[in-house]
Amino acid sequence: MFQPDPAFYCSNHTDQRAVAECDHCGKPYCVDCRVEDVAADEAFCSHACREERRKARGVATLAKERTFLDGYRRPIRAGWVLWARSLRALCAHTAPLAIVMGLAVWRFSTVDASGEPRVTDTGAVILLVGLCFGIALTQVIFSQQYSGLVRGNVYWWTLQRIIPWALSLAVVWVITVLGMMAFVLPGIYLGLRLFWADEFVLVHRSGPIRALRQSWALTRGEAGSVFRFQFVAGLAAYGVIIAGALVLAAVGALGELLGSPQNWEPVTFVCLWLVIFVGYGAMHAWEIVYLYGMRADRARDLGSSAGPLSTDDVATSG
Repeated sequence: MFQPDPAFYCSNHTDQRAVAECDHCGKPYCVDCRVEDVAADEAFCSHACREERRKARGVATLAKERTFLDGYRRPIRAGWVLWARSLRALCAHTAPLAIVMGLAVWRFSTVDASGEPRVTDTGAVILLVGLCFGIALTQVIFSQQYSGLVRGNVYWWTLQRIIPWALSLAVVWVITVLGMMAFVLPGIYLGLRLFWADEFVLVHRSGPIRALRQSWALTRGEAGSVFRFQFVAGLAAYGVIIAGALVLAAVGALGELLGSPQNWEPVTFVCLWLVIFVGYGAMHAWEIVYLYGMRADRARDLGSSAGPLSTDDVATSG
């Protein structure tokens, strides 16, 4: 990230410190002058520079912005399309992790004094780390497929961002729980406003605190819209859960049919984790098309109004 020199001032407001350089002309600009192009994830010192940059790139950016806006209007439908398009990459990258986790369950399973099966502490640690990494990896894969902001190896990208990502989730969880303790409704409201923080940390390379501010700015006046989306997505998630349960039941039945349920256990465990990642991928696909659609809609509305954009009006990208 660009770090301005203390003597570095905005080219439009000479009395204000600059926060970055324009991605088109290179001039320094302050926070009040920032103009964002969501589809390209770039920022400029003025609307004129943004439009000149778009003309230089041709129609690709405008087409991408229209895709984002369509996802905002029909997130479930657009999310299914994204999920289907990304399924091959998702399975290819999460299958090795699912194999490791499935074998860990099988290898580190014991039977306690009461005869109940349990996973040892070593196995539990492997599963917890694998689950966190798999969830973050799934998010990175879908962001790469949809936004194009993730470049290079998705494993390496996830490894670099997983600690701040986990911290952001922990902070949001604590804030939400404290809000829930204060008569429930404040917790729901805070959860809706901070819902996108982990995506800003994981994909846009923001710090956890900055990501909270970005999510808060993006959802200003949109808490009701986010709630409606979450409600509809929650209903659709039941279909994903039922489909996953049917797949696992079919795998278990196949093991019984072959007459070797004990030998079939590792395969069942591997399928379990793969189904979890694929199922979560469907739900995250709905979320990501809605997120980038909301950003595009907000940037478009503010971009058509008079005056510069500020970070209080639209969430900044990393």
